[in-house]
Amino acid sequence: MDDLLTTAEMPQTDIDTNWDDRSSGDPRYQKLRLDMLTALHVAAKRARFFPRQNESVISKNKSLLEHIRQVTATEGGAVLELVHSFLMLNGTRIKTDIAGMVPYNFVMETMQKLHCGGILFEQTLTFDELMEFLYIFAKMGPSDRDEH
Repeated sequence: MDDLLTTAEMPQTDIDTNWDDRSSGDPRYQKLRLDMLTALHVAAKRARFFPRQNESVISKNKSLLEHIRQVTATEGGAVLELVHSFLMLNGTRIKTDIAGMVPYNFVMETMQKLHCGGILFEQTLTFDELMEFLYIFAKMGPSDRDEH
């Protein structure tokens, strides 16, 4: 027991031990991440089957842009990465349930097919830039299981 140090006796280090809620897996941040992933999946699927002028494509693109802006405002950025067989957003693994597996797998498979390790969504992203990205992303997406 004499070997234990009290807090006052512990040496001070330069290591930051203040973990924020994002890195500890706060459910609010996980939901925000999953919502963005789902919005990306839905928007890409619309872009795959409909022309740019389609109202559904436009509305889903606007929804995705809003989700991206929420993430960038909350977390300071939005970097979606494929690390081995996991999706990470801003360095934290995106955890999903059964309902989120389809969007998760779609995005993961598309990134694998593109040989893309990461996607950076900047705070200054515009609607038109996102629309351009979606049509490339959607074109390279995995085929639907129902299409066969």
